[in-house]
Amino acid sequence: MVEKLVFTPILKEMTEYIINELKPVQLFHYEGVDIRELDSFELEGEKGYCRIFKTDKVEKISVSSMNFFGKMTADVMIITPAADYDIPYFVMDWDESEGHVFFIADLMPSDDPGRNSLYLTNYLYTPLENLYQTYCEIPGLKNSVFHWVRAIHSPYIITGTIEKTSRKNVDLLCNCAKDYLKAWVALYNETKPHDPNSPYMQLVHERRKTIREYYRQNDPGAGPLKKFLGKEKAEKAIAVIEP
Repeated sequence: MVEKLVFTPILKEMTEYIINELKPVQLFHYEGVDIRELDSFELEGEKGYCRIFKTDKVEKISVSSMNFFGKMTADVMIITPAADYDIPYFVMDWDESEGHVFFIADLMPSDDPGRNSLYLTNYLYTPLENLYQTYCEIPGLKNSVFHWVRAIHSPYIITGTIEKTSRKNVDLLCNCAKDYLKAWVALYNETKPHDPNSPYMQLVHERRKTIREYYRQNDPGAGPLKKFLGKEKAEKAIAVIEP
């Protein structure tokens, strides 16, 4: 009998952390759509879920886990700020198979850090510079990010594919994800609201609109989801998962 793969429980650990820190509540309707069927489902005999949580200062905390044939898991957490806050998104993508892990951890900026030097300093450089220097050279991490991802993420993104030849290097990815999430929570605790109709926040909203469009037009996971879940259920899942 073939031994079943055991995947890294990084998403479970991070979800428990964010629930303890932010005390969010789970939503079963999002943008007028009933998403209860996504709370728990089977994907070719394997358990999966796409869930949304809500708390102060954020539009949604998206947490999804999909297991494909017991051979690969795709775990994602994205935290989308509310309309009157300019803090970055938190993004973590962990795609694991028997031989490798594809990974993204970042605080994706809500404003253009090339235009707004204060945003770069306060929301990216100060919380992430030391962490980036710690994790940017994880041995064996091979950059494999799409160009459209590089265009909208921060200079502090840690991403790539790593062969699972060393447990130590996989553990470094886990630590990176957790440390970036803790950095985001620290920003969350300190952030103050802005007038959503102000000229500044209009720029933020325009950038967020572009980010959402980039994800929905280019996300390579959209096709497989429609194949495995069906068009209607997949479209609900994509709306839950993406920023």
